[in-house]
Amino acid sequence: MDVVLARRGMDTAKLLDSSIDDLASILDDADPDPDHQGLRNGTVFVLGNLFPTTPPKALTYFEAHLTDKANSDHAAAGMADALLRSANAACIAEVLRFAEQRPQIKGSVIQRLGVNHITTDEALKFIHSAFLDPKLRQAAIEAVGDLPGDVRKGFAQDLAHVIEDPNEDSRVAERARQVLTQ
Repeated sequence: MDVVLARRGMDTAKLLDSSIDDLASILDDADPDPDHQGLRNGTVFVLGNLFPTTPPKALTYFEAHLTDKANSDHAAAGMADALLRSANAACIAEVLRFAEQRPQIKGSVIQRLGVNHITTDEALKFIHSAFLDPKLRQAAIEAVGDLPGDVRKGFAQDLAHVIEDPNEDSRVAERARQVLTQ
C-alpha cells in the first residue's frame, strides 16, 4: 500500500479513491488481535473522514460492516457517524437500529444526530427517548442544542423536565436551561 500525505482542505476522497477497496479489505478481516483492531480503527477513521465527504464506495463498506462483532466501539461509532453524515434515510434508520443493539455507542450516535442536524422522525424519537435514560440525558441535551431552533422547540418539554427535576445533576440542569433559552 502506498503512503499518501494530504494537507487540510485537500480533496482526499478523490486522492484516495483508487485505494478505498484496498483499505476496506482490512474490514473483512475479523482478527481480534489488538494490533489488528488498531488497524481496523485507523481504516475507519481514514475512510470516514475523507474530504469533502465520505465516498459512496466507502459508505457501502461501512453499511456491510457496521454490525460486525469484530468492531470496537470506536470503529462502530466511526462507521455510524459516516453513515449518519451521508444523510441517507435508509442509512440513518440502520444506524439507529444498530445503536439500540449496541448501547455503548448510543450516546455517540445521539450527539452525532445533533451535530449533523438530522431531523428525521426516527432520529427525533431516538433523541426524545434518550431523555428518559440518566446515562444518555446529557448526550440528548447536547444533540438538541445543535439542532436548528425550530426543531429544538419540539424538545422544550423534555428540557423543562430536566430543569425542574430536583434530583438532576446541577450541571446537566444548567445545560438544559441554556439549550432551552438559546
